[in-house]
Amino acid sequence: KEAWTVLDTLSLHSQISGLEAAKFDNACLTDEALNPPTPDAPRDFLPHCPSFIINTTDSLWEGPLDDLPRVTRTFFDKGWQSNAMGGVIKQKDMLGFFQETRGQMPGCKIIVRDLVCSGNDIDGYKAILAYVFQAQGAAVNGMVMWYLQRVEGRWTYMQEWLYQDNAA
Repeated sequence: KEAWTVLDTLSLHSQISGLEAAKFDNACLTDEALNPPTPDAPRDFLPHCPSFIINTTDSLWEGPLDDLPRVTRTFFDKGWQSNAMGGVIKQKDMLGFFQETRGQMPGCKIIVRDLVCSGNDIDGYKAILAYVFQAQGAAVNGMVMWYLQRVEGRWTYMQEWLYQDNAA
């Protein structure tokens, strides 16, 4: 089976439709407010954001297995999903994912290498975590980005993008 690259796909589409493939770029984003749009919004959570990320990460990966249902229910919004390594994990499947992963790789852990939080209490926060995942004598580097919002008075993960070097 022949592997198609994006360029091959665009070329094929152009041949089929008889039209030139449209030029694509992200220039439209240069005029967008990619940082939180609310001017002078309070940032009361900002000094607590790193510890929130670290504590919830440790609870998921190193806390007691019988505490996982409380952690996933308390800190992850019902609409939460992770776009991770080519797939999507929804909040309803999260508990099973962590139980299965931790069951198959006892002693696995996340070593935090860097953490950045940016945002405000009205628009929410973006957090980016660089880490090393260690399990069964192997170590894999990764990076995850989250959006956090206050929901019903508590800070909650809303969305996640995870990138991990599984080829290492």
